[in-house]
Amino acid sequence: MHAEATSITLLGRERRVLKRVVRAHTSEQRDVLRARIVLMASFGDNNSEIARELFCDLKTVRKWRDRFAESRLEGLWDAPRSGRPDYFTVSQRHDVFAQLALTPPAPYARWSVDLLAKHLVSAGIVPSISRETVSLWLRTADIKPHRVKYWLESNDPDFKSKKDRIINLYLHPPKDGIVICVDEKTSIQALERKHPDSPPRAHRNRRIAFEYKRHGVVNLLAAFNVQTGEVAAECIDKNDSAAFIRFIRWLMQLYPKRKLYLVLDNGTTHRSKETEAFLARHPRLIPVFTPTHASWLNQVEIWF
Repeated sequence: MHAEATSITLLGRERRVLKRVVRAHTSEQRDVLRARIVLMASFGDNNSEIARELFCDLKTVRKWRDRFAESRLEGLWDAPRSGRPDYFTVSQRHDVFAQLALTPPAPYARWSVDLLAKHLVSAGIVPSISRETVSLWLRTADIKPHRVKYWLESNDPDFKSKKDRIINLYLHPPKDGIVICVDEKTSIQALERKHPDSPPRAHRNRRIAFEYKRHGVVNLLAAFNVQTGEVAAECIDKNDSAAFIRFIRWLMQLYPKRKLYLVLDNGTTHRSKETEAFLARHPRLIPVFTPTHASWLNQVEIWF
């Protein structure tokens, strides 16, 4: 006669965790099986019913049901295995991470796993090491030396007030005017493919010829209407104050009589003496400058 199955009652957080394990495509199948066993047990299913439903052994169901009852969620995960003793010391492992803060040896511009492994040996940090070991350490520490992310910090002392004003214009457009985001996208390559594209077919993607002709570069001036999402744009040969002022005059014709709140970054053409004098002569033009190094507040950047 079999002993009565252990009763399982789940907390809300535990049920959410188990369901997430079952649904996740990245979950290991052994973890999914254990989570399903506990979930079914919480609904009152006995061990035989669970084993039959999940096509697993009765002992497996009993084991993970009891493990959960004893240690809750922690009981479902495998304990770390001891494995063989570490060949490297903790200090040597930290030295590996410290090397990533240094400039790689010439002529290399950035560290790779192979370069790091060779450098550790040549610098006398370790007598020998494989690239697989270095790769494992980096993965364990979630360090990816081959990946970079650009960043730029704004040191504008009035960052908050400028940022808040722009966001307020976006969220609460003024009734007496229109909010227009203006900026340039310069040096866009004008390319022409030497051969026509090949349309997609069954079992084959659309093909684009690799060879192309260069036709120099173009500069694009664009204005994004925050209220409507409309974009007014013009290609210019030279990005200077004269071209920028001509573009603003065109915007004044597109939106006559109304005030234009122009969201601008601190580019040279926006801050030149000629542009400042032009804006001063037209009271219905209201420039709203982004903080320094914060042109991402300009909505037209998203359109670019």
